[in-house]
Amino acid sequence: MINLGALYISTLRVEDGLKLVQQGLEFFRQGNYGRYVTAGLTHLGRGYRRKGEYALALQAFNEKLELAKKSNNQRLIADCNGEIAAVLMDQENLPESLKLYEAAFKVYEEIRHKSRLVYNKINRGHVLWRMGHYNEVQVVFDDLYATVSAPESEFKHLKRVLLVAMGGARLSQQNFEEAIKFSTEGLALAGDDEEVAIQGLFTLGLAKAFSGDRNGGLKLCRDAVTKASNSGDFTLLSRALLAEAEAALLAKDAGTALKLAAEAQTRFARGSQFASEWRAWLIASKASELLGDKATSEAQLRNAQSARSRMEAQWGPEEFKKYSSRPDIQVYTQ
Repeated sequence: MINLGALYISTLRVEDGLKLVQQGLEFFRQGNYGRYVTAGLTHLGRGYRRKGEYALALQAFNEKLELAKKSNNQRLIADCNGEIAAVLMDQENLPESLKLYEAAFKVYEEIRHKSRLVYNKINRGHVLWRMGHYNEVQVVFDDLYATVSAPESEFKHLKRVLLVAMGGARLSQQNFEEAIKFSTEGLALAGDDEEVAIQGLFTLGLAKAFSGDRNGGLKLCRDAVTKASNSGDFTLLSRALLAEAEAALLAKDAGTALKLAAEAQTRFARGSQFASEWRAWLIASKASELLGDKATSEAQLRNAQSARSRMEAQWGPEEFKKYSSRPDIQVYTQ
């Protein structure tokens, strides 16, 4: 039952999958089948994360963490920290996410768990570039690239994930040529990997839009939204909507930019995703200004500043300052 639920969660039937996992968990809890309870909590947490129900995802993973602590299973504790870190990454509490990924990494190093080390590095890379830690992330990316590109590597399938992450980092640095290069290469390897395809499409779309191909970039972002709408992944769709809103603004389609930014903002507010929410408000403000609605634009700008202040309070002044030094963020704040 739990395995079938996990299969549903990995496809479009997230609700059906969660119901099956919950039923299985109830049975295994009653029978005190610890290993199966742990597996069920993993799938439950991942299902809620996919839906954007972050509090419920954290509840499931924290329950799993308590079980791991009772058994003093260090690898399982590290796994739990990684799962919680992934939720916090989606929720954009990146400093706390990074701390947990780093704690897990130390354990995987001690026990020399090769595959978990590789996956952990990829996830830390995602967090580091978003925080503006470019020197650190370049070391991680270089190491990973050598690993996934080695002729006999067992991790070749992760090259697409890494390339799209590198594309996102270059986009944030306003290095549009390399953003286009890496995201195009990642998309070519995406296959049926929805997450890579969606992220690759909107990364490439924004890079092209900023490079001058505004209509072409907008189309790619729109394709990402269509694909994300069918994925059942809350966060991916939110980010794709924000990207399309930004591309529409660059194309001077203010009406579309305003509509999409408002939709994205509502979703980010629901997830307490302050880093993206303030950008959604700012895009909406710029779109309203283009439409000649000065009063609305000013109100939206105040909302953007409020969301940004909440982000600063959550991250702390040092990490917020580092994030604010990102070239793409500087464009917004100048």
